[in-house]
Amino acid sequence: MSTLIVNTLKSSTGINTMTIDALNLGGVKAWVRWNSSSGSPVIVDDYNIVSGSDDAVGKVTWTFEKPFRNAYYSFSGMTANDPATGGTTGTHQIIHNGVQTAMQFGTRANQDSGTAEDNAYNGCVWVGISTGQYV
Repeated sequence: MSTLIVNTLKSSTGINTMTIDALNLGGVKAWVRWNSSSGSPVIVDDYNIVSGSDDAVGKVTWTFEKPFRNAYYSFSGMTANDPATGGTTGTHQIIHNGVQTAMQFGTRANQDSGTAEDNAYNGCVWVGISTGQYV
């Protein structure tokens, strides 16, 4: 296995540059797609997720493989029933629920009415926030 050691990445035109630290701090740190229609989260695909523990209906605590630098990061999520099986329609959302540490994050899948539910189609993405200055 080879190792490439650089401090700055530069485009072939030399106009766009990015430091390795900026690249590391500015991207998606974790994402997961899962199915909870059986009651427990089954990971379909992921990046940087070790596991999802079933905490209750619609509630999952995710554990990251490589933790964030701190608990200051953001997430976005979506959820939906399987329309082929006659699931409910309408607005659904994933909200933060419970823990938010460098190592774990809790989610809850809701119908628009606020009722928690276990759905077939779910996804979340987490983005780290730099503690440095923004230009």
